[in-house]
Amino acid sequence: MLPWKRWSSRATFPVSIQFRNVDSLYYAVYKINIPFADSLHKRWEKLEQTPVYRSFEQFVADTMRSFKPLLKNGIQLPKTSDYRLHTTELAMPSLPAGMYIFLFSSSRSFKSLHGVVSNDFIVASNISAINRTGKNNKLEGYALDRKSGKPLQGVKVMIFEKNFDYRTQILTRKEAASQLTNADGYFSAGLERNRGLYTDFILREDTLPGDLSSLIEFSNSPKLPE
Repeated sequence: MLPWKRWSSRATFPVSIQFRNVDSLYYAVYKINIPFADSLHKRWEKLEQTPVYRSFEQFVADTMRSFKPLLKNGIQLPKTSDYRLHTTELAMPSLPAGMYIFLFSSSRSFKSLHGVVSNDFIVASNISAINRTGKNNKLEGYALDRKSGKPLQGVKVMIFEKNFDYRTQILTRKEAASQLTNADGYFSAGLERNRGLYTDFILREDTLPGDLSSLIEFSNSPKLPE
């Protein structure tokens, strides 16, 4: 799965930038969804075994150039000429709930041949979640409002099983269970066998993808009375 970073929707958020001997930074923002992110990941897993792209960043930049960005902008960086690495922090614009790819480049064209290209995967969401593996291999947790910390009722919790296809050498996911959170924001799902899991949280137009996996541990030991 892709390395999502999470921020509150409709709020600016900071990005740490490291740079050397460049005085301009350009960024483009693309809105995407989970199926697109999954297909991007699967395509890269096939291509990373070939010399087509030097890096994942180059692959993402080349892929997204065929799409129209949601927004595009340039920023002036502090001028330096000492060939040392410098760090600064920039405030990125607020975004509505959704999933986004940010492209950063020292070149206005975003072509890796003309400048350094980097990217970030951002989720703007008001959902915050806590997961854990409880008793009897039960996956449980809470969905909370990211700003207030109050429980969220009616959040759809989709639990996916992580599988590795040794024939295609691709990591896939298959839906294993689905729950709605109660008035306390609580959900639970009993899963019997050893599997890696991804958990997505969905509330109307707001989706919090769960790239962090929980592992349901399986043991052949008999169940003991509590």
